[in-house]
Amino acid sequence: MTQPTIKSIQNLSKEEVDGFLRKEFPIKKAAFLINHGEWLHRGNENRFVLVLNKKIIGYFGIIPFKVHWKEELKESFWWTDLIISENYRGKGYQSIVDKHVCSRPELKLGFPNKIAAKIHQKHHWKIFDHIKVLMFPIKPSKSSLFNKRYPIIGLTLDLLIAPLINVRRKSYSKWSYKEKTPRFNKYVQLFNATRAGQISIKKDLDYFNWRYLKSPYRDDYEYYLCHKPNDNQIVLILRKIKTKFGLKVRIVDMFGNLEDLKAVKDIMNFVIFRAIKQNATQITIMQSHQSLHRLLFSIGFIIFSKARLCLSSENNYQIDQKEMMSWSLSDSDNDFSD
Repeated sequence: MTQPTIKSIQNLSKEEVDGFLRKEFPIKKAAFLINHGEWLHRGNENRFVLVLNKKIIGYFGIIPFKVHWKEELKESFWWTDLIISENYRGKGYQSIVDKHVCSRPELKLGFPNKIAAKIHQKHHWKIFDHIKVLMFPIKPSKSSLFNKRYPIIGLTLDLLIAPLINVRRKSYSKWSYKEKTPRFNKYVQLFNATRAGQISIKKDLDYFNWRYLKSPYRDDYEYYLCHKPNDNQIVLILRKIKTKFGLKVRIVDMFGNLEDLKAVKDIMNFVIFRAIKQNATQITIMQSHQSLHRLLFSIGFIIFSKARLCLSSENNYQIDQKEMMSWSLSDSDNDFSD
């Protein structure tokens, strides 16, 4: 029986690959991969298709990066966007892709949904589910969580949350401000000075230039700094997303002296204040630091869901959830999933 083979999209025509993406992915997702996939994956050599009898039946990509694994620096990649055409599912073809991915020497990571996480576990990936995506619902009836599926609940929450919003309109910041121009060299220095023992992406100048300056959404990002008199500092990067329901604010990264909870609260209050002033409908953040979950809840991030990180067990790296993992919405394709 003929088995499908994995090929780089560089070995196929752009028209053939784009046609498959349009057929298999939602309209916005397909358009993003067609127009910006080469940027996201840092080269088309990192995008692949599954081919059977000269027909594309699957697609996936990887995003290469380096990760600080405690005090080591490891070659790694995010595994994203695996899809098998409906008529070819249930035939074990995903296992072919999984074996191909796991045969590579790099550390392999991903952010699967609930269903995909079960499949990853079946293929012996380790799953961590201590990460949370939290939302501050400024106008719940306009938020992505309620505006389509639960409009009545959203309108009810508008009334209930109004007192909290009124309080936040009057909040102020002691040490935080919006940067007129991002200072990536400074951000690299701060990241390196405060990342000791963490497990996180290597964030050097090349990373910031690729992730933000060269991003198709570079004009959507804003950069904030909290600088306390004791020299504790926190950088926060957010993306403003305009939708037909209003403005959404997405905090894509936050790093620095995060153990200083007063500094974290100060910069978060400043972002909340500005978002309310700009008539945003919601603020979201993904936070892997368990010590910050309670603080975020206390200042209004009252809606949350579980996020999952998967790690290939082929690497045999010993880790438990109490380790200092540091992941954010700037990792993988989290910022572009919608």
